[in-house]
Amino acid sequence: MVMLKANELEFSYDEEPTIRGVSFDLDYGNILGVVGPNGSGKTTLIKYLNGLVNPDGGEITIEGRNLTDLSRREIARSVGYVPQSESPTFPSTVFDAVLTGRAPHSNWKPSDGDLLAVSETLTDMGLADLATRDVRELSGGQLRKVLIARAFAQEPNLLLLDEPMASLDLRHQLEVLNSVEGWLTEERAALITFHDLNLAGKYCDKLLVMKNGKIFARGGPEVLASETIEPVYGVEVEINENPRSRWIEPTKPLT
Repeated sequence: MVMLKANELEFSYDEEPTIRGVSFDLDYGNILGVVGPNGSGKTTLIKYLNGLVNPDGGEITIEGRNLTDLSRREIARSVGYVPQSESPTFPSTVFDAVLTGRAPHSNWKPSDGDLLAVSETLTDMGLADLATRDVRELSGGQLRKVLIARAFAQEPNLLLLDEPMASLDLRHQLEVLNSVEGWLTEERAALITFHDLNLAGKYCDKLLVMKNGKIFARGGPEVLASETIEPVYGVEVEINENPRSRWIEPTKPLT
């Protein structure tokens, strides 16, 4: 069953097309990965889906509702968004930073339920020991996990993560992606942009491969084949497969 539907999306920066004729569906219970080289439109697309940029054309529906008909508060109740980068400028504890994710569901004073949701999220994300730390003192990887925890605490049905693996070491990359898998239900879905094709192939049910603002290819993990990767990224690759895994190895740039 379709949770998110995008139809013929169009967007330009200073009259330069960035998203061109992009259409896709995201089903409940699925992780949709978006991959492509720098400048292919991945970040613009994810901002578009969260209503952060004004479209030039096309339509987005989330759980059957047109995105343009929703207020920012209504979007925040349904959509959890983690940008590619965010730097804290004001003092805040980790607990309070994650508590801001509860804002769409509460008034100025958080309820006991809000506080419990934050405590459980911090525990689940392995951040409980950092609850009283100032977010400005965290490493890049720790801050990244706090931002993701804030999105989880928001209790959305749709999760939009833009390069969530940035600044994370291998262990924390796996912990975060496993937590997204565990968060999924038949009433939830996630869209994630990736640089790492192997992680995308391992964790995503479906993939969009983007080039120059368009969808170059779509499908399951098998879409990450040499005939797709080489013209999109401009590198030769070897695909190594065995009964348990599939590994993409770049070998050299194409000339």
